[in-house]
Amino acid sequence: MRTGRGSPGSEEGARRIPAVAEAKKFVVLKFGGTSVSFSKTWAQIIQRVRELQEQGFRVMLVLSALSQVTNRLEMCIKEAVEHQEVVSLQVIEATHRRLAKEGGLDASGLKGVLEKINELSELLQGVAMIGSI
Repeated sequence: MRTGRGSPGSEEGARRIPAVAEAKKFVVLKFGGTSVSFSKTWAQIIQRVRELQEQGFRVMLVLSALSQVTNRLEMCIKEAVEHQEVVSLQVIEATHRRLAKEGGLDASGLKGVLEKINELSELLQGVAMIGSI
């Protein structure tokens, strides 16, 4: 495509609009449950992402909870409402600590997760005091 006002053979007409670089296509990968619960499966996820990137794709990862964490979160509420020890929250924390250790992460790698677990613990204490949500 030519730009400018000159005739096709003129110096002005010879200028071209630069080609727009072809945009990379996105690939969305969603993982959750067992597939994000063990370092072995994380190695497979990482390998797949690298393969797609080498093929020129932009990769977006969507991650959901580790195996049984959603069920444990529901149990946390039940335990708090029924004035039981909130064992399920301890299990959730232990699950995340195990995965971090398997993956070679130090304590700083869990900082955000542990902050959320502490927030949830405080909320559950309030639920236990009130007896409902």
